[in-house]
Amino acid sequence: MLRDELGLMFGRLRIRVLLLALAAVPVGYAVGVHLSGHATHDAPPFVGQIPQNGVYGGVAGLATTAPVVLPLLLAVVAGDAIAGEADFGTLRSLLTAPISRGRLLLIKLTTVCVFAVVAALVVAAAGLLAGGVLFHLGPVPTALGAEAPAPDAQLTGPALSVVAALARLLLAALVCGVQLFGFAALGVFLSTLTRIPLAATIAAGGVLGAAIATKSATFLKAVQPALPTTYWDGFGNLFHSGQSLEDPVRAVLISLIYFLVFSAAAWLKFRRADIAT
Repeated sequence: MLRDELGLMFGRLRIRVLLLALAAVPVGYAVGVHLSGHATHDAPPFVGQIPQNGVYGGVAGLATTAPVVLPLLLAVVAGDAIAGEADFGTLRSLLTAPISRGRLLLIKLTTVCVFAVVAALVVAAAGLLAGGVLFHLGPVPTALGAEAPAPDAQLTGPALSVVAALARLLLAALVCGVQLFGFAALGVFLSTLTRIPLAATIAAGGVLGAAIATKSATFLKAVQPALPTTYWDGFGNLFHSGQSLEDPVRAVLISLIYFLVFSAAAWLKFRRADIAT
């Protein structure tokens, strides 16, 4: 049934449009930098480094979509997981088939998490393709220091081979996808609370906005390490010379903790849900 659910999800026109819109983000940045004559003095993180190597097209795509765009699109998919079936009246028929509520919920959670990973891979691949075509691929210089490089900064860190850089870009995309698993489980949990997919999506977006606001509030510094959003930019350390992988590891671990918590909450709600109304 998981294969059928994945085929159904990725076969929907809406999902394909969402993925195309995601792919357009890094492509748009690469094209914009190319047309502007490499003028990147006010560009977002890593966009200014695309002319130095096309690999940074993929890195820039992840850096610009990971904080808001990816989780918001994931909220749309997660919010539809259970509420969408209830809204269309197909949830009852699904549960009258020989499948338990627990298995159905697990399939929905898995499907949403797969979308998160695929979406991140699409962003990285589109950025890499656009950067490679419009600029060049070769040994990839890395950034020095812990902070994201300035838009016009020339990277002077030790260079990575093309194969090593592509492997790191793949790893960065996987981290971006997995670090959203907790948010995906939150969206599915919210989807069990309503029959209106848009309501679940809006609620998930509200939680995301609150987490982002809390992250930027200095007086809430004590709770920031526990936020799922705090380390969402940690994958950038893969392209910083000498930086540890502590931040991306934390992002993944925190995400998995939230995934377990909200998956359990979704199960507790869903197993008691009245699907007859």
